[in-house]
Amino acid sequence: MTSVQIDIRDGLASSVAIKGPCKVATTANITLSGEQTIDGVSIVTDDRVLVKDQTTGADNGIWICDTGPWRRAKDFNKTKDVKTGTLVFVTGGPSGAGLWELTTADPISVGTTSITFAQSVLLASQLIDEDDMASNSATKVPTQQSVKAYVDYKTPKMPTGIVLNNSNSTVAAANRAAIQAVLDATGPGDVVMLPNGPIYIGTSGLNVFNGQMLSGFAPSGDIFGAAVVPGTALLWAGAAAQPWLVAFGANPASAPGTLQTFGGGLANLQIDGAYNVDRPLRIAACGHARFDNLKVMRPTISSSGKAIWLGANTSVSGLENTIRHCDFNNVSAFAYGAGHAFYNQSNGTEGGLTFCTGRNLRADFGYGTGAGHGFYFSSMDDCTFTGLTASRAAGGTGQGLYLNGNGASGIVAVGNTFHMVKLSGGTPVLADGRYSANNKIYGLSGVDEVPTVLEQNGGWIDVEYLGTDYGDTPGSVTQQPTTIRAKNAANNTVSRLLTLSHDLNTPASAPAAGIGTSLAFEVLTGTGNKELAAVLEASMTDVTSAAELSKLVLKLMSAGTSTSFVTFTPTLVSMIGVNPSYYIESTGVGAGASAGMSMKTGNHANVWQAITKAGTYVVGVQSVADYLVMDTSGNLTQAAALKTSHATAGLGYATGAGGTVTQATSKSTGVTLNKATGQITMNAAALAAGTIVSFVLTNSAIAATDILVLNHISGGTPGSYSLNARAAAGSATIDVRNNTAGSLSEAIVISYAVVKAVTA
Repeated sequence: MTSVQIDIRDGLASSVAIKGPCKVATTANITLSGEQTIDGVSIVTDDRVLVKDQTTGADNGIWICDTGPWRRAKDFNKTKDVKTGTLVFVTGGPSGAGLWELTTADPISVGTTSITFAQSVLLASQLIDEDDMASNSATKVPTQQSVKAYVDYKTPKMPTGIVLNNSNSTVAAANRAAIQAVLDATGPGDVVMLPNGPIYIGTSGLNVFNGQMLSGFAPSGDIFGAAVVPGTALLWAGAAAQPWLVAFGANPASAPGTLQTFGGGLANLQIDGAYNVDRPLRIAACGHARFDNLKVMRPTISSSGKAIWLGANTSVSGLENTIRHCDFNNVSAFAYGAGHAFYNQSNGTEGGLTFCTGRNLRADFGYGTGAGHGFYFSSMDDCTFTGLTASRAAGGTGQGLYLNGNGASGIVAVGNTFHMVKLSGGTPVLADGRYSANNKIYGLSGVDEVPTVLEQNGGWIDVEYLGTDYGDTPGSVTQQPTTIRAKNAANNTVSRLLTLSHDLNTPASAPAAGIGTSLAFEVLTGTGNKELAAVLEASMTDVTSAAELSKLVLKLMSAGTSTSFVTFTPTLVSMIGVNPSYYIESTGVGAGASAGMSMKTGNHANVWQAITKAGTYVVGVQSVADYLVMDTSGNLTQAAALKTSHATAGLGYATGAGGTVTQATSKSTGVTLNKATGQITMNAAALAAGTIVSFVLTNSAIAATDILVLNHISGGTPGSYSLNARAAAGSATIDVRNNTAGSLSEAIVISYAVVKAVTA
């Protein structure tokens, strides 16, 4: 056994299998002289450098930087210092940081033998098994020396002979064979460690079916970034189409009878299909597996291309709960065209994904004007995914989160919870089908973007925002309008109760700023006969000013050519404080023969806007407060008698509908007043006894069939005048007669009101 010598000045130990750390590792052949930059790190005098890429392999080793020629480190300059398995840790550099192992076979002569290094890894499987410790506690007392007796240490497996950064078919096939051979020879608890850098794979994909962990080196920076150094990257090099690049758990092209894989997983990998792989990452028939720090990208551009496929093929009868109790962390997926980023569809009864969790998941999709979705789940139950980001490219038409619960072949999406951080590019959330139910999407107030939620074919999803300072910072993403939609497909008869509850609180840090946004609820109907009932509950317990909530929009949209009658009954309750305006919209999208809307509210001021668009709409009103009806494209039609039971108020025009005008020069001089009601002050010129004078009122509010109600209200002798009006399009001729026996020189005031009339 060799003795260990300690260098007093440098504090280094020779003949020890673990060497002192190095500042950086080389990435190519260098000149062993002078201060320089290696792997992006500035090296100065006395820095330790792991030199591993010299053209002359005997020059490799640990060197000390100097302004002149470098010198070998004292713990790596003699034959006794260098043995197979010697480890050295590199602290800096995006490419070389990590643990390196000397792989050259003994004996080694420094300066003569060609020395090689490969990256190694410390295993997560070396953690202490607390359950095992507890079970042995009756007979063993764990001490600093005895704890490791409970630990099953696994040796990391690293495929040898892998060629980095070379995509020719021979190398790609050899890389695949080398990695697969180690995967086939390992099992649960083992870690198969891939080197840092791009590894091209050819002939077929990799199969990780034995419960081991396949790991690489994580990229520098954000796993979601487009321009980061990728770390370990698996790239498809074949020209022909390939069904997958990495398959975990079981062969997804067959129907497994039981769960095939427990434990293990994938970590620190970029998986790139290079547009030739239909589904770069496929996961099936596994439980209690982990998937960490993955970036999956570039599946085929066709509609079948999915970056991450979760579950068995749709062409087979997938196992119920195909993937269960699995964990996904820091995973991003990129899809092009009509393909999906994350895709889950098994034909299981209860769901392909069950009791799974996920954190920090990102989907980039819709590139090339495609209809692909970001997160597409159609066989999923009792899962919780937090920190979801969906980014749709310009021209894309898919949804950020699509829950398909149409029930065909057991397609369901029930009992799941999603936390959406951001949905960009106009991406909504869609719950489709009556088996897409009991799901919840929530956001953190003042932090997350408010999504647009679309519900159709009986699907439904609860929306909840948590926290007290909702919209705390003016202009934050939470101040965008919130829209909740419910949609019926053709020929469906759906009676559905939807409840949306918002608890909006005054921001503690900026109470004057308020929320500054709107809430919207929409019902969209297709063709055919159907009925949809909905209830909207808005609990705004701490809203104290109109600035905090600008408006609440309730919209009914009708499309199609068949008769469609919808009852829309939102009931507004628990409104405390200053009430916002309610905008009630009924928008005709198609040529529906008829449609209707009835509304019932509490004691609040309301605004009805754009009631009539296409066709005829029937509106029923129940309220104890004032209504303001605004319509720029049609008329408000009352089918039966128009009545009021108010004790003091009656029917008439509201403030702002009228005006005044004074006649100039003479009593026959025309006047202009484009108001439906108003007052005209006539000229004080003399009007002879029994004489009639006429003048023209130019008024755009008057139609040829209209009636003008006229009254002499002041400015003259009461009962001395007779008044008459003859309507024309855009004007009316008003006749005034002096009924007395003498001349009158009085500036009488006439009040008028236009009443709409028809001849048929």
